[in-house]
Amino acid sequence: MRRGDELFLNCQYPDLPIKLPGIDWEQVRACRPGQVSPPRRYARRPRSRAAVIRRWVAELGARYDVEVWAWYDARDDTWEIDWTRNDDGEPTRDQVATALAADPPASRHRGCVELDTPAGSAVRWARRMLEPHGSVILDTVIHAGAAVSTRGRPNAAWWPAAA
Repeated sequence: MRRGDELFLNCQYPDLPIKLPGIDWEQVRACRPGQVSPPRRYARRPRSRAAVIRRWVAELGARYDVEVWAWYDARDDTWEIDWTRNDDGEPTRDQVATALAADPPASRHRGCVELDTPAGSAVRWARRMLEPHGSVILDTVIHAGAAVSTRGRPNAAWWPAAA
């Protein structure tokens, strides 16, 4: 490869040099391990795991027209992903796992993703209870002293006096 002031070696295709204007090659050669090299400004930073998972969660929700949420648990370094189901009961856990495996950037993080967690089940149950005819409201009244029994009876006020 020919050396010049504006040539840089492409790591993917070593035979194809890249023109980089404004690179001082003396500074590049003088860089010590741990120092930032001047061509670094041309390198793309990898996407963070959070950005990859959030993008995948948004695409999954759009694909099935459901609400999908992701929660990061720093204690375990895991992402918990849950979702609502549509009228057909989709997506199922298997469909979501398949979608995760089919997405190359997101599938790299499969080891730190938990699908269909107990917390998500609780959220889905609570939402079903908010639907019309989904829950029963039980209203109870507690009278002062109702739990106190003076004669071995549960509530002396409601029992007839002994003769």
